[in-house]
Amino acid sequence: MASIRDTINNNSAVVTVGAVLLLIVGLLLLMNQCSEGGPGQVNKYQYFYDLNTGELFVADALDIAPIEAPSGKPYKLPNGQEIPAGVRAFVYACGECGPDSKKIGYLEMYTPEAQKILQDARKQQEAAAKGESTNMDMGMVYEEGYTRGRLIAAPPEPGKPVQFFPTDGEGSEQGVAIMTALNEKCPKSQPGQAKNNPNRLRPCYPTENEAPDE
Repeated sequence: MASIRDTINNNSAVVTVGAVLLLIVGLLLLMNQCSEGGPGQVNKYQYFYDLNTGELFVADALDIAPIEAPSGKPYKLPNGQEIPAGVRAFVYACGECGPDSKKIGYLEMYTPEAQKILQDARKQQEAAAKGESTNMDMGMVYEEGYTRGRLIAAPPEPGKPVQFFPTDGEGSEQGVAIMTALNEKCPKSQPGQAKNNPNRLRPCYPTENEAPDE
């Protein structure tokens, strides 16, 4: 009978993917448990980042990056690929969200394949909500799109190109490391202080004053 070590070695790819997924899920759960979001309309709008100008802007929360940005022109990635310049920005603060305290934790977009999968899935969901039939397995679709096609970049630095890394499969270690680095951005809570720490990590969302004109 094969040992546990042999089993792990023979299925190293599966084990790696599973470990990455657990790490991502763990990070998200930690943020949900220890951080209340700042004021804003999280379900309606989200922050996006214009790769050409280095400025944040606000767009529909359902938009799947990359999207068109206010600069109105594409952005060339280090590998030569041109994409729409608008990517989603995870904005946070250590404590209260305010104009001077908000920072970018990481940038997010999806591969062209994943973007199409998620856009098609959204259309199917809208059709299903109207009572129309659909043969899509939404669970598999969203796993394929959100997990396997998600790309993460570190907070942008002036004068340096923005490079995206996957959160699943080859190269995922860098993408996951960028996300987990958020744990070190804010002062640590003391024992029993997780929800009362005034400087805890807090996601920030656009307020009504920042909402785009409709």
